[in-house]
Amino acid sequence: IQLLAKKKVLDGNNIFLTGAAGTGKSFTTHELVKSLRQVGKKVALTALTGPAAVLIGGKTLHSWSGIGYGDKDADYYVREIGMNNKRRRIRKRWLETDAIVIDEVSMMSIDLLEKLDKIGKKIRENESIPFGGIQIILVGDFFQLGPVSKNKNMNSPQLFNSNIWKQTVQDNVIELETIYRQRD
Repeated sequence: IQLLAKKKVLDGNNIFLTGAAGTGKSFTTHELVKSLRQVGKKVALTALTGPAAVLIGGKTLHSWSGIGYGDKDADYYVREIGMNNKRRRIRKRWLETDAIVIDEVSMMSIDLLEKLDKIGKKIRENESIPFGGIQIILVGDFFQLGPVSKNKNMNSPQLFNSNIWKQTVQDNVIELETIYRQRD
């Protein structure tokens, strides 16, 4: 299954890599990143939380994308990143990244996914494909932490219910099943 993930990623497909704890998601992710970098791709490593970002050697998704708290609409961020000279570094990041890994994706809200997709399309000036053409590698387990919601009394819909999910990774879900970390 890990070789299938590698083949799909090297063929340019967006994927969702999932599996229970201990099935090798982190190991497989590192191998995918290494393979992409070996063929000259620039890969961004991100996660939804700071500790997860540190573990994969990357940044939080909010920091990488330049949206801070992410509390404004996508058009605001497009203007800020596109025109503000202080944000030149972030614009360059959006333009030069070939693939992005987003770890702990089960915590991502549909709103955030849609916001990032719109920003990517506008900044990269390519509205015909998701994220403006950045290859997406989503990693996580929907049986773990759910999406973060502003309304604590309401369950947020899961990411896989979004149209962007259906356009990007629905046909490329790779589930790791063998548990390596523990035996009993």
